[in-house]
Amino acid sequence: MRRWTALLAALLFLASACGEADPDSTPIESDAVTGAAELEIARAPYVAGSVTDGGSITGTVELQREVATDTAFELPEGSDECGTGPIRVPLIHVSRRRVAEVIVWLDDARAGKPLPDTRRFSIASARCGFEPRVQGAIKGGMLNVISSDAIEHRTRFMSASNGKTIETVLQHDAGAVVPVETVLRRPGRVLVRSDLHAWMHGWIQVFDHPYFTVTGAMGSFQFDDVPPGRYRLVAWHPRLGQRDTTVSVDAAKPTGLVVRF
Repeated sequence: MRRWTALLAALLFLASACGEADPDSTPIESDAVTGAAELEIARAPYVAGSVTDGGSITGTVELQREVATDTAFELPEGSDECGTGPIRVPLIHVSRRRVAEVIVWLDDARAGKPLPDTRRFSIASARCGFEPRVQGAIKGGMLNVISSDAIEHRTRFMSASNGKTIETVLQHDAGAVVPVETVLRRPGRVLVRSDLHAWMHGWIQVFDHPYFTVTGAMGSFQFDDVPPGRYRLVAWHPRLGQRDTTVSVDAAKPTGLVVRF
């Protein structure tokens, strides 16, 4: 019995030793980053080339149900420059029932047009929120973490697949720019949050192919130079969730689509 008790105690000790450390216990330098876990999503490599007789997909994302579009967050007395009292936190941007900030992509696109030349992306802490709040990015790109507020920000980037921290960036004043490579190292969804301001959240979807976009104010999206075939089209919104559909693309022809939440 004593032997089993000792073994159980050892296992508990090892489990606690191997667990993730308290995020707030990690020392962080000013305007710098600290690394942790990476995203863990493996897929067949994307093959880029010229697309002849490619088709196109044009669509919109529409909201068919009544949902709350924002909420209020009460700031305590003595807060920093973000203010005090209730502030409005946007949840869904809707115009004429069309939804902005929806990431749309062709999930099984494994061959097609070349990847975009742009490999530098940015996210800013501005007016005590993230701008952009939702974005897509290319695997292997550089992410510039920017502070536009004259206050302290501590931004944490986390893997949506396992909840582990990828990087943490601490900034103390407006104008600070910290380039980070590890956040966009692998495909997958990255959650962005502030350790100091609980209402600040953002999302970055990292792709290894060019067939992705984020809907604008009128909820529209478009893909060009799509090789003919059938694809799984995915639309994801941080508040509304995910919608999947199958779309067929014919050679040199447009395809129309409406995604409804």
